[in-house]
Amino acid sequence: MWLMKRGGLFVIALFMLAARPENTERISIVNAVKNGLIRVEATSLGGHSGEVIEVTVIPLAKKPFNLLIPAGTHFLPDDAGDQNIFVVKDQEEMIASSPKRIKVEGFCSESSDRSPSIGSGFKIIHSEEQKLIKLAEYMRSKNFSTDVKQSAVWAVSDRKSLSHIYEEGNEDQVKELRKFISTLTGQPNVWYSTECNIEILADRTIAATPVKVSGDIDYHVTRPGKMNAAVYKEDGTKLFTLGEAMQLPRSGDYSFFFNLTVKGWKNGIYEVKVFIDEEPIHAQAFEV
Repeated sequence: MWLMKRGGLFVIALFMLAARPENTERISIVNAVKNGLIRVEATSLGGHSGEVIEVTVIPLAKKPFNLLIPAGTHFLPDDAGDQNIFVVKDQEEMIASSPKRIKVEGFCSESSDRSPSIGSGFKIIHSEEQKLIKLAEYMRSKNFSTDVKQSAVWAVSDRKSLSHIYEEGNEDQVKELRKFISTLTGQPNVWYSTECNIEILADRTIAATPVKVSGDIDYHVTRPGKMNAAVYKEDGTKLFTLGEAMQLPRSGDYSFFFNLTVKGWKNGIYEVKVFIDEEPIHAQAFEV
């Protein structure tokens, strides 16, 4: 009988614990520091993209609360030559009585500066860069890969090409993201995507090397004929023909997927030209 009673009390205790309402008070990390609720130390975990910041939180308040590291938070390096790290998605942690270490996802917003070294320090602010804040507000509820998030931040902060923003299997969301950034920054929303190899060099600067360009070539023909396409330099020099000529049986709208390895190519403007019976009818330019 005692065992049953004890078990019943245990179940009731669990029910009361589960039914207890959560503390819904949410305080941003900047305000929590300002109001003396916590002390923090933010240091680099190394790198420029992903979970690259560790925040050590020392609670000073007696009451637990939810600490919010909101989208739009900026981590500014103690070393001015290192990159700022920008947060694009809300992160929330319960803070009680014990110190806590929190890994924070963030993204470089100064591509020309050095990737932070392990252990280097940061101060935490609400960003004052309005275009980045608008980008964070747009992205905070969407599911993008780490590469897309970083490329999007660089497109806004450093005006890197929108072509660097792509993700296989998530084309629709990425297409809308590129349209949003094009409107936000005034940059052209190009037709192609560029895959890059990202390397951290010995001096901790970032090198982005284009390795592949891809996209749809959409064209219209007014008569039947043999279609072929070729790639040209900006000065008009022909580099090579794309595949074999193909007979088109009728006039109309056509399309083919362009997928070209460009590793080792010189930076510059190139062009895909489409011909019908050797007559040029369409061209689309891309940049490497």
